[in-house]
Amino acid sequence: MPIAIFAHNLKRNERNQFTVTFPFFHVLTFDFLKVELNKINWRDYIQSNNPVAAALLSKMGYSEKEKVQVKKEFLRMLVKMELNPAKAELINGFFETYLFLNKRQGGTTHGRD
Repeated sequence: MPIAIFAHNLKRNERNQFTVTFPFFHVLTFDFLKVELNKINWRDYIQSNNPVAAALLSKMGYSEKEKVQVKKEFLRMLVKMELNPAKAELINGFFETYLFLNKRQGGTTHGRD
């Protein structure tokens, strides 16, 4: 089953179809299911025991005020899953790439302030 996961921060409706045509010939129409992460409420996934759901929290819809809470819930999920250190580091690395906290929020900046 083809699925496209849209992880950008833009607020727009993505298409669920890809088409290739020429003015004189229709080549292809490809339909797929779409998942627009920024339109998914992160709170719906905090009870999940799925490492992918935990990692993707960082790209789901949350407000600037909720960033610290999202990070706390992510860490709680990570501990609850009891993953081996390598898997936990991989998931944490993905999460940290997309959700970072500034000094005021309790994070390290890595040059992002």
